[in-house]
Amino acid sequence: MLNVKLTFRTLVLSLFLLSTCATIVQASTPPQSNSMKSHQRTELIEIAKKLLVYKILTEQDYQILMDQINQGNVSDRASLLDVMSRQAERRLNPDLPQQAFTEYVFVGELGEAEVNRLKSIAKQLKEAGAISDRIQAILERFEAISLLPHLTPQQKAKGKQKIARQYINSSYELLAAFDDLMISFDWETGNLENPYQALTERFASASRGAFNPTQISDGFDLDKGVAGLSFFVNGVRYSTKLKFDGDWLDPEFMTLIDRAVAETVSDGKFYELYDGSSVEGYLFLTSQQRQALEAENLVKLAPEK
Repeated sequence: MLNVKLTFRTLVLSLFLLSTCATIVQASTPPQSNSMKSHQRTELIEIAKKLLVYKILTEQDYQILMDQINQGNVSDRASLLDVMSRQAERRLNPDLPQQAFTEYVFVGELGEAEVNRLKSIAKQLKEAGAISDRIQAILERFEAISLLPHLTPQQKAKGKQKIARQYINSSYELLAAFDDLMISFDWETGNLENPYQALTERFASASRGAFNPTQISDGFDLDKGVAGLSFFVNGVRYSTKLKFDGDWLDPEFMTLIDRAVAETVSDGKFYELYDGSSVEGYLFLTSQQRQALEAENLVKLAPEK
């Protein structure tokens, strides 16, 4: 048992502590020979096998990691950690990272950044595992609370086909699979003709008929360097001047939409969906829908003001 703990400790420290000095090592190391690369590849394969033996990775994620090694996308321990973070982090055994950061923080072998990383992984794992095992039940829950009534049977079938082809890690990926449900976009827009009008129309479609703007006017003009937005709801005109910053959108356009919804919709609003500290998208919910999704940990929303 002691040898197992020591081996596991060495493994975790190798992955997390050595990643911090990867840049220095790469900068000071001359081009590697084929034999050196072969040796590193063998070492990485052995680490991957240990990750599987200790049940830190599932069989599926082990295969993903091995594919990345064989394709040359993983060349050292630092890039191994990067691949784990991007592709396998949500499927790790949640108990081992929890044990690791609890034990190592007391003996001072991990820095604060590593400890926080392990805490984050441990928290996300249980959530992700619950999602992947409950996809059908979650979709039925979406139907039960009327998240999808505005979609045609064809749109629903298309969304379910997307889900069947994906490796689902979160409920947000389920929401994003359907048209006109979760709205996500890049604040650095590629639409230089009518970005605010196009987004306002998308938010209207995602509101399931609750937000009905008409006569939408987009004041975005790249040549003149100006931006603005106006529309009517129930005969009332809503408008705002927006900051022009090239192809970067002004978040104040969402303030205008939120105000119009608050003044014209009796029950419902657009909520920001959080993943950690970042916003993944926007979802229109009634108070009952919000309560249902939060009760099952399917969304993370900003606290009510």
